[in-house]
Amino acid sequence: MKVTIKTAHGYLSPQPATAKNPGVRWEYRDTAGEWETFELEGLDLPPVPVPIPPEPEPIPPEPTPPPTSADAIDLSAAIVASGDCPSVAHLPILSAMSTISLIDVGGDGQGFAMNFPGRDTWPGVIPPGWEGPINHTLWIAERIGGVWYVLPIKEALGDYCTLGPILKPGQIPENLTYFAGSPMLGYQPGPSEQIGFFATTGDTRRMNLQPPTGAGRTNVVLVPFAPGNYSF
Repeated sequence: MKVTIKTAHGYLSPQPATAKNPGVRWEYRDTAGEWETFELEGLDLPPVPVPIPPEPEPIPPEPTPPPTSADAIDLSAAIVASGDCPSVAHLPILSAMSTISLIDVGGDGQGFAMNFPGRDTWPGVIPPGWEGPINHTLWIAERIGGVWYVLPIKEALGDYCTLGPILKPGQIPENLTYFAGSPMLGYQPGPSEQIGFFATTGDTRRMNLQPPTGAGRTNVVLVPFAPGNYSF
């Protein structure tokens, strides 16, 4: 390792001994040359460490947007198609519908399934004359002549909601909306026509029986009247 020594007088320069001057003589020079350069042996300095930049702070993930709880239709403008069923448009939305499945099972079998947070956990009620509880009621919405009509069609408990072969022509008007008033009475949705579904707490099919914890509902979702698994 080569170094030079500089003082206020200049660069330190050792002069070799001569016959006239047998000792080493130290002088100063304005600039450093060969005589002013010292070779240091046995002194190995560690390499200068290369600074490692700190790792950037991780970018936090985008928050998962909450499921939409907006109704797909103006439920307050919809007409409840039977006078013995309560108005439920004013109920608070407790949960957003997650999935609706319409399954082509031909002429027999269960062609409907749904899920939403609370489907299995909403408190139950026992309707008069029933032996066990139900914990929600499924409603259907149909647009007839430019107007939305709604009707509760089935009491349910958890994932047990039996609508039969819902896609079979005649199943809805004959077995689900048979107690509706006109024009919903006898109405059959056409293929791929938009229909709506939502659920309320308690039993709101031709009565209004609610749990002590209070009443509520899911949002209204629309699906085509066609086989498919629809997520929201």
